[in-house]
Amino acid sequence: DYYYIDNSAQNGVNTYYVIASNEEGKGRESQKVSAYVGKDTPASPTGIKATTTDKDITLTWDPVTKGTNGGYIDPNDVVYNVYEIIETGTGVSLPLVDQVSATTITIPYDTNDGDQEMINYALSAENSVDEGPRVMSPGIIVGKPYDLPFEEHFTGGRLDNSMWFIEEKGSEESTFNLMQGFSADGDGGCAGYVSASAKDAALLGSGKISLKGAANPTLVFST
Repeated sequence: DYYYIDNSAQNGVNTYYVIASNEEGKGRESQKVSAYVGKDTPASPTGIKATTTDKDITLTWDPVTKGTNGGYIDPNDVVYNVYEIIETGTGVSLPLVDQVSATTITIPYDTNDGDQEMINYALSAENSVDEGPRVMSPGIIVGKPYDLPFEEHFTGGRLDNSMWFIEEKGSEESTFNLMQGFSADGDGGCAGYVSASAKDAALLGSGKISLKGAANPTLVFST
């Protein structure tokens, strides 16, 4: 077997190929191979979790120990950026909330004020080489909880309460849809699940519902 040692490899992705030749001339290029050499940018944070209190949101995540390209990083050279995600009329802005060296951050936030909505934060890891790719946190529902009794009829194929969310557990084609003309209570609407595969599943979740003062809260639904 033949081999070649590159003692002048550059920091980053180095790509190589081989061309065989003889007195008749050169052959074709071999298949190209690449290798990352040197210090890498950090990979995206993983294991992100979110918890809330009335006055703040806490995010936690696992330490980043691998490079974006599978290269080396020094864990002591890594800091983490947390961004707020703000949707605008022309796209999304990502103002920096804070840069921290720990794998947790607590953000002041009145989580029970205003209309309910689902928010996310973006996180990235950064070192002396560069900032790694950003990744989104799990969705966090904020806003004033709904009071009991809580009812949702999907009247006429529309939402009676604005805060609902869907999580597909397989194909995006297998999901919940608002439907008109199908109803268990005569109001002309329902939320229906249509599956593209028997292996798929989806979750339909409501917003926050306050159980304050409820002795034996009961969930009732029609199918």
